[in-house]
Amino acid sequence: MVTLLLVPQDDRWRARIRAALPQVSLFEAPDEAHALHQLKRINIDIVLWAGQTAIRSADFLREARDSAPRCVTVAVRRGDNEASEADYTLSDDDTPHQVEAVVRRALQRLALVRENEELRRSHPAATGRAYPAEDRHQQEGVAVAETCALWKQAERKELPSAPMQTPCRSAASRSSTIRAR
Repeated sequence: MVTLLLVPQDDRWRARIRAALPQVSLFEAPDEAHALHQLKRINIDIVLWAGQTAIRSADFLREARDSAPRCVTVAVRRGDNEASEADYTLSDDDTPHQVEAVVRRALQRLALVRENEELRRSHPAATGRAYPAEDRHQQEGVAVAETCALWKQAERKELPSAPMQTPCRSAASRSSTIRAR
């Protein structure tokens, strides 16, 4: 079950999420403090920030990543040129189909992060690296490169089984795909 945390509580966005993704387990927080408390207690997959200001958004999203480094962040843009710290962005006027597409991409990213964590646990000798938490995107890029290396080892029969179901593209192209927002 996919869990999504909506911050702050917003009737319009609640209805849009329910229309686009009826199977999602939706949690709501009235403000940032409650949201951060929920992130520490519940394993949240996606955090959707629908707050009013970009400044509060940036601060909250940084704190959310510190509390739950594996969650994927999505922010609602209020203006056309509004920058965001989020992994993905939505607009106030996006259709339910567009909302669903963004959430699906966020879930794909989450699946990749989880797969990389599993590969690190199952093949520690193959990775043999420590990962600093400072640069999340660099960490994910390195993990993708290592996933490709493990796949290639499995193709050469150096590992007992293939860690992925499909072959990787080059590590450079996968890393740039992950960094794109």
